[in-house]
Amino acid sequence: MVKFSSRHQGLAALLTAGLLHSAAHAQTVIDFELLPPGTVVTNQYPEVTFSSPPGVENKVLQVWPHRQFLCSWAIGSPTPTCVEDTYLDFATPVSRLSFLAIEPNCSCPNAEFRVFQNHVHTATVTLTGLGSGGSKLVDLSAYDQITRLEIVNILVSPLEGGIGWDKFSFFPTTLPTFCGPKLNSQGCLPALSSSGIVSASAGAGFLLIGAPFINGKPGLLFYGISGSNSQPFFGGTLCVMPPIARTPVVDSQGNPPPDDCSGIYSIDFNAWIASGQDPALVAGRPVWAQYWARDPADPDMVSLSNGIGFTIGN
Repeated sequence: MVKFSSRHQGLAALLTAGLLHSAAHAQTVIDFELLPPGTVVTNQYPEVTFSSPPGVENKVLQVWPHRQFLCSWAIGSPTPTCVEDTYLDFATPVSRLSFLAIEPNCSCPNAEFRVFQNHVHTATVTLTGLGSGGSKLVDLSAYDQITRLEIVNILVSPLEGGIGWDKFSFFPTTLPTFCGPKLNSQGCLPALSSSGIVSASAGAGFLLIGAPFINGKPGLLFYGISGSNSQPFFGGTLCVMPPIARTPVVDSQGNPPPDDCSGIYSIDFNAWIASGQDPALVAGRPVWAQYWARDPADPDMVSLSNGIGFTIGN
């Protein structure tokens, strides 16, 4: 049986109880403000992938200063029409989904939302426009375990000049993980898990925990903002797309020698954000992260966790 040092007993108890995933219930908001206008939106966010039918793209459209939203139109079209279908596939099931319809001008049925719960089409919701300019909240919070959303049948009419989409808000059931861990020299698979709510303003309260690692060894969390990766790396897999940023090296603690799997790494990522060490870590920024550690008995002397992804909240 693995035993933990007194410093890590609290984290060890939470790991054993499976309670280090409460961050998964934190709200995710995607508003496209950090993407350059004209960007084709696909897999820029860990929690959701955007797509469209063949020959159609979802692009970031800017029509007012400091206001950007998603618009779909045919590839090669000289002007954005915002009348094509948009599909959202969530990395894990989500609940409390809502978003804004931008300029649904016709006071008539002018779009449909096909809701898929646990990969099954369970409902179709009709959008009725405002009859004037502005934005309308689309509230799909009555549906949980949503795995896919299809935005379809946007009205093509002089009464409706196209509809944009913005501020997708939802609560994932779990944070998306990607890329597998590397088996360490003691036969353990280190896992990266989380606790708390990621926030650009809180200053504390979002732990990223790596365990079980080899006891008494240096390690660190590294992360990137460019996407996930699946590249061979020191006998395992590099889960983060470069450029890569690193947090300070810390000791895994755990039991006294000999080597076992009692080591744990932990960093409060909200505190790291608040430190200002990385100005790129702002609200709305997607992040992909992974733990690295020393494992002297491994042929490559390296231990690696799985990857995890999240978008920083306000």
